[in-house]
Amino acid sequence: MVTIQRFIVADDGATAIEYGLIVALIGVALITAAMTFGDSVLAMFGFVRDNAGGAMDNAGI
Repeated sequence: MVTIQRFIVADDGATAIEYGLIVALIGVALITAAMTFGDSVLAMFGFVRDNAGGAMDNAGI
């Protein structure tokens, strides 16, 4: 009987599940952001890569 009462009162499992759900939600948000903005970020870095050499040449570096 004491074991059952301890099981009912314990909330360690619920806390672990809540943390797991938070981590899963953050993971889904990161994956969604990467899929949404991935091409734009790659294009931006490609633009910088392509134009940085000319800018440094013009600056005399």
